[in-house]
Amino acid sequence: MNKLACAIAVAALIGTPAFAADMAVKAPPPAPPVAPVFDWTGFYVGGNAGGGWGNNCWTFVDTIPPGNVSAGKFDGCYGTSGGIAGGQIGASWQRGTWIFGVEFSGDWANLTGSRNSPITATNDLISTKVTSMELLTGRVGYAWNNLQIYAEGGGAWVNENYARALGVAAFGFPAGTTFATTSETRVGWTIGAGLEYGFAPNWSVGLEYDYIGLGTRRVTFPINAAGMAMGFSPAFLQDIRQNDNLLDVRLNYRFGAGLLTGSH
Repeated sequence: MNKLACAIAVAALIGTPAFAADMAVKAPPPAPPVAPVFDWTGFYVGGNAGGGWGNNCWTFVDTIPPGNVSAGKFDGCYGTSGGIAGGQIGASWQRGTWIFGVEFSGDWANLTGSRNSPITATNDLISTKVTSMELLTGRVGYAWNNLQIYAEGGGAWVNENYARALGVAAFGFPAGTTFATTSETRVGWTIGAGLEYGFAPNWSVGLEYDYIGLGTRRVTFPINAAGMAMGFSPAFLQDIRQNDNLLDVRLNYRFGAGLLTGSH
């Protein structure tokens, strides 16, 4: 009996390690998910749409040949406003949380405005129409993952048309008859700021404001056939001071690797 009890005890001791080895081992807890990081580095293209507004101030310089009684008088100021739409192309380089970039944008525009001048007996209607604008800017931004704010500055080119017309019926012509028109591309400077949000691996949406300073330029207005029939001089000179403001919503598609990748 004693021998049997001893044999059972020995067998139990020998079998215990084998039984323990056969028990299931608990798997380690899963690693926490890696937070995605938006990488702003790369080239991008996109489109934008919004609105613009500005201010024009005219001073009548003189006729060609000189001698107009209105020479040197202030025609007054008026606002322009309207819509813009176009596209942009650029490149960004991210270093830590800082972003450096360059962008070119081109927009069709329809910013118009006018007023009647108090310096002439015919109450002349002076008007401006901005037809397009291009901006070339450098920028510096700061990112919180897929959200960035930025400031920018650079050069601006604004294409526009000017006109001067009769404010009242005169010289046998009805009110509104245009007697002088001209157009030009004005070169200026711009500063602006924006906010951009990356909402998908290669896509971002943003809001941008730009101020465009164009200063004062002396513009020559050739007289048209109607103006010649009214007896006006062949041309006159006008000093025009102008600035513009733009506010647009933009959508960009970014090329390049490393967008929405694991944390680094």
